[in-house]
Amino acid sequence: MSSLKFDDYPFVVRPLSRAEGGGWFITWPDLPGCMSDGATPEETVENGKDASAESVEVATGIVLDYDAAGNLVGIDIDNASRKVALKELTLSKLPAVVLTSEV
Repeated sequence: MSSLKFDDYPFVVRPLSRAEGGGWFITWPDLPGCMSDGATPEETVENGKDASAESVEVATGIVLDYDAAGNLVGIDIDNASRKVALKELTLSKLPAVVLTSEV
């Protein structure tokens, strides 16, 4: 199990159009689904870091995201839609055993 920090990953900050609400938007290409926004580029980067303070790869292609307080805030499964068909996922504790049907 490896512990990964945002500083270990490249990120992309871009301006949002007026239609998108204005401001700035940040994504981490290596962390699909990890994104944030803000009024300035600097605020956007800080908001992104706050959204998920740490990511831990618990198995190949499965990453758990934690906030600064250590609370689980996200689960990223590489190519999940091609691996499992989930209509609902409820976990009562981690680690958990998730039984799914193949897609």
